[in-house]
Amino acid sequence: LEVSPDQLLGYKSETEVPSLNEWTLIKKYRYIDEFGKKAVNSVLDAEYERVLVSQPSKPRPRKLGIDYYDFPASAGTGNFLESEKIWVNESPEAEQADFVIPISGDSMEPTFHSGDRVFVVKDDALEEGDIGIFIVNGDAYIKELGNKCLISHNTAYKPISLRSTDSVYCCGRVLGVVKE
Repeated sequence: LEVSPDQLLGYKSETEVPSLNEWTLIKKYRYIDEFGKKAVNSVLDAEYERVLVSQPSKPRPRKLGIDYYDFPASAGTGNFLESEKIWVNESPEAEQADFVIPISGDSMEPTFHSGDRVFVVKDDALEEGDIGIFIVNGDAYIKELGNKCLISHNTAYKPISLRSTDSVYCCGRVLGVVKE
């Protein structure tokens, strides 16, 4: 497995333990006087800075705080919504989004899967073909807006007809899936 017994027992890794050459340098360093140690430290600091500056730094993804609705939008029978704050990696979708909501059910497959979390921008004026989060008679859905109906992408599900007696509210347009 190319793992030392020390690593298995939780001791320092081989990269943290000085090599024989490093032990020789340590012995020499301990032998020289304070003037010599200052000179060695000065050269070592300068070389360390030179190498550190020349290495490209790996940018860390910036995190953005965004509202997260813990109860998923149903890709099936409908759910109730309630929010909290989460942190997501910076992305164009995250910059535009007003909130994130998880998905449950398979009615939007293959586009969205149960367990996906999606970015949503608040928008109540979606056009036919847009995918949004809709509340119909108190239940939340992720669906494609059709002509007087909400459409599932999974052909096993029939469209949800929207009648004039239904209470329908569009929470927003889905921008995409949150990448971990």
